[in-house]
Amino acid sequence: MSSKKLARATERPTPRHVLAQPGFRARIAARALEDETFRRQLATRPRAALEAELSAILGRRARLPGNLRIEVHQESSNEFHFVCPSAAVVPREEANDLLVFWEHILRSAP
Repeated sequence: MSSKKLARATERPTPRHVLAQPGFRARIAARALEDETFRRQLATRPRAALEAELSAILGRRARLPGNLRIEVHQESSNEFHFVCPSAAVVPREEANDLLVFWEHILRSAP
Protein backbone atom coordinates (compact mmCIF):
# COMPACT_ATOMS: atom_id res chain seq x y z
CA MET A 1 0.00 0.00 0.00
CA SER A 2 1.44 3.39 -0.97
CA SER A 3 2.17 5.95 1.74
CA LYS A 4 -0.61 8.17 0.35
CA LYS A 5 -3.15 5.32 0.61
CA LEU A 6 -1.86 4.36 4.06
CA ALA A 7 -2.25 7.96 5.27
CA ARG A 8 -5.85 8.07 3.98
CA ALA A 9 -6.62 4.71 5.57
CA THR A 10 -5.57 5.96 9.00
CA GLU A 11 -7.39 9.31 8.74
CA ARG A 12 -10.69 9.62 10.49
CA PRO A 13 -13.58 9.87 8.05
CA THR A 14 -15.50 13.12 7.88
CA PRO A 15 -19.30 13.43 8.07
CA ARG A 16 -19.34 14.25 4.34
CA HIS A 17 -17.50 11.01 3.54
CA VAL A 18 -19.97 8.98 5.60
CA LEU A 19 -22.95 10.70 3.95
CA ALA A 20 -21.59 9.73 0.53
CA GLN A 21 -21.61 6.02 1.32
CA PRO A 22 -24.57 3.88 0.19
CA GLY A 23 -24.35 1.95 3.45
CA PHE A 24 -25.15 5.09 5.42
CA ARG A 25 -28.30 5.70 3.41
CA ALA A 26 -29.35 2.08 3.94
CA ARG A 27 -28.69 2.41 7.68
CA ILE A 28 -30.87 5.54 7.89
CA ALA A 29 -33.68 3.88 5.90
CA ALA A 30 -33.56 0.75 8.06
CA ARG A 31 -33.59 2.78 11.26
CA ALA A 32 -36.56 4.84 10.02
CA LEU A 33 -38.48 1.61 9.33
CA GLU A 34 -37.71 0.17 12.76
CA ASP A 35 -37.95 3.27 14.97
CA GLU A 36 -41.05 5.46 14.66
CA THR A 37 -39.55 8.21 16.86
CA PHE A 38 -36.48 8.40 14.62
CA ARG A 39 -38.74 8.37 11.54
CA ARG A 40 -40.68 11.38 12.83
CA GLN A 41 -37.48 13.23 13.73
CA LEU A 42 -36.05 12.50 10.29
CA ALA A 43 -39.18 13.99 8.71
CA THR A 44 -39.35 17.08 10.94
CA ARG A 45 -35.71 17.73 11.92
CA PRO A 46 -33.56 15.86 9.40
CA ARG A 47 -30.33 17.73 10.19
CA ALA A 48 -30.53 16.82 13.89
CA ALA A 49 -31.44 13.19 13.10
CA LEU A 50 -28.55 12.77 10.65
CA GLU A 51 -26.04 14.52 12.93
CA ALA A 52 -27.00 12.20 15.80
CA GLU A 53 -26.57 9.13 13.61
CA LEU A 54 -23.25 10.39 12.23
CA SER A 55 -22.04 11.09 15.77
CA ALA A 56 -22.88 7.52 16.77
CA ILE A 57 -20.97 6.13 13.79
CA LEU A 58 -17.93 8.36 14.14
CA GLY A 59 -17.73 8.21 17.93
CA ARG A 60 -17.52 11.98 18.19
CA ARG A 61 -19.82 14.93 17.70
CA ALA A 62 -20.52 15.39 14.01
CA ARG A 63 -21.83 18.56 12.41
CA LEU A 64 -23.11 18.77 8.88
CA PRO A 65 -21.99 21.71 6.77
CA GLY A 66 -24.41 24.62 7.11
CA ASN A 67 -24.80 24.92 3.35
CA LEU A 68 -25.80 21.26 2.96
CA ARG A 69 -29.43 21.05 1.84
CA ILE A 70 -31.29 18.00 3.14
CA GLU A 71 -34.52 16.70 1.62
CA VAL A 72 -36.46 13.80 3.07
CA HIS A 73 -38.91 11.95 0.82
CA GLN A 74 -41.37 9.36 1.98
CA GLU A 75 -42.48 6.73 -0.49
CA SER A 76 -46.00 5.41 -0.71
CA SER A 77 -47.12 2.01 -1.97
CA ASN A 78 -47.29 3.28 -5.56
CA GLU A 79 -44.18 5.50 -5.60
CA PHE A 80 -40.52 4.63 -5.89
CA HIS A 81 -37.82 7.21 -5.19
CA PHE A 82 -34.32 6.62 -6.45
CA VAL A 83 -31.41 8.92 -5.66
CA CYS A 84 -28.49 8.87 -8.04
CA PRO A 85 -25.47 9.87 -5.91
CA SER A 86 -23.04 12.51 -7.07
CA ALA A 87 -19.65 11.19 -8.08
CA ALA A 88 -18.18 14.52 -7.00
CA VAL A 89 -18.82 13.92 -3.28
CA VAL A 90 -15.86 11.58 -2.74
CA PRO A 91 -12.63 12.23 -4.67
CA ARG A 92 -11.95 9.54 -7.28
CA GLU A 93 -8.82 8.19 -5.59
CA GLU A 94 -10.76 7.76 -2.33
CA ALA A 95 -13.66 6.02 -4.08
CA ASN A 96 -11.24 3.19 -4.85
CA ASP A 97 -10.58 2.72 -1.15
CA LEU A 98 -14.14 1.94 -0.02
CA LEU A 99 -13.11 -1.33 1.60
CA VAL A 100 -10.58 0.49 3.77
CA PHE A 101 -13.18 3.14 4.60
CA TRP A 102 -15.88 0.65 5.60
CA GLU A 103 -13.42 -1.45 7.56
CA HIS A 104 -12.65 1.67 9.63
CA ILE A 105 -16.37 2.46 10.08
CA LEU A 106 -17.33 -1.09 11.05
CA ARG A 107 -14.48 -1.48 13.50
CA SER A 108 -15.39 1.78 15.26
CA ALA A 109 -19.16 1.09 15.37
CA PRO A 110 -20.57 0.56 18.87
